[in-house]
Amino acid sequence: MSVLLNYGVHEEERKKKLEELDIHDLRKIGRAVGVKSPTTQQKSDLINSILDVEYGRTPPTNSRRGRHPKAQEPLATETAEAADGKRPAVSRTVRGVVTLLPNGEGVLTAEWTTQDKGPVSFTPAENVKIPAGVALEAGLRMGDVIVGVARTDESEAVSLYSVGSINGTPSEEAKNRERIQAAFGGYPTQKFYLSGTEPKLRVWDLFSPLGRGSRALAVTPSESETEKLLHSAVKNICMQCKNVFVIFNEDYPEDAAEFCEGLSVTPVLLEYGKPAEKRICAIRLVLEHCKRLAEGGEDAVLVIPSLTKLVLTATEAASPALPTALNFGLAKEIFGSACTLTGGGSLTVLTGAVLSAMDDVASAAYHELSRAVNMQYALTKENGKLCVDFTRTYTKKVEKLLSAYEFTLMENLKERALNGDITFMDALLNAATYEEAITNLSEG
Repeated sequence: MSVLLNYGVHEEERKKKLEELDIHDLRKIGRAVGVKSPTTQQKSDLINSILDVEYGRTPPTNSRRGRHPKAQEPLATETAEAADGKRPAVSRTVRGVVTLLPNGEGVLTAEWTTQDKGPVSFTPAENVKIPAGVALEAGLRMGDVIVGVARTDESEAVSLYSVGSINGTPSEEAKNRERIQAAFGGYPTQKFYLSGTEPKLRVWDLFSPLGRGSRALAVTPSESETEKLLHSAVKNICMQCKNVFVIFNEDYPEDAAEFCEGLSVTPVLLEYGKPAEKRICAIRLVLEHCKRLAEGGEDAVLVIPSLTKLVLTATEAASPALPTALNFGLAKEIFGSACTLTGGGSLTVLTGAVLSAMDDVASAAYHELSRAVNMQYALTKENGKLCVDFTRTYTKKVEKLLSAYEFTLMENLKERALNGDITFMDALLNAATYEEAITNLSEG
């Protein structure tokens, strides 16, 4: 089970984040991750030193000089003296995703590792334990991606000692973030422009726009059409949001690689044949990480190409002996997490569903979960030709995402489409840009 990341982009984004901070925050991070003499370095040098330690090019220092005064734990040399000649404790930088346990302790469940070619994978960490005190002091939450210093003692146990950054933000600053459960956000007011260079998606942009924080469902008559539609949409979403996660649940690696070709996304590959319980744990971990990004004021998009597979995975984990008793709990939990936070940040959930008269599971999943979404874009086939199903294509409170003249135009055109007149489609699809198409239709 692995999560693929574009490591080069991540380090570049990390550097940009650091450059936005003042020298005092940079020194705090430098102390926490083990940079040597952070208080004597200029800002640019300190940023490079932090990146060198965080990305494993330079080992962290054990020196107490410049360390935060609250760090009262013994140094490696002091631990060695207390260990009666046993192997001294060793400090090193660790990066990973936090999983918290009911007793307040936690573990780093994954670690970023570099590969010479291709993407980077989240591989199982070496059991880095997070003491309850460290988790409480740093305000860690499930799904946080942290960089910190861990200690390996004489018994080979690895424990987190200090936290330098949480989701790319200094740990002191991250403590003040709001919790997504307590945030009251309204309907989405900012729109993702999906069409870009894809004229076919202009219908989506006009008749069921996707807002930041939407619970969205794309419905097609076949699995291949779903993949094509979502690939085109995600391609344009990536240009407007850097935190895009695509979950491939029991898909083959070559299919996931083909979908992600040319896309700047984080593909989450839940390997084919893995137990349902493990796949659900991985899905929830990614979901929690997306929540943490939203709490930090960033936009995150979670894409699940197959709603049916998600329902079947939850069903298999809950009652493997009763495969016909479909379990919709996991899907509802994911949909329920989508929101727009009042203080900034959003979590958008985009899923795909296949409707076929021969597939009872897909039909049941659609009819149960379509009521949970606030945006739906539906395609159907008539006489062998793919076309838009205007009876099921909508966005709740769409007036918050469209301009006044777009909203008026959309209502007029939708009324014409429901009456069987779709002659406006040529003008919408054949214009050079979306804006030109809207202008031409408004004047016409």
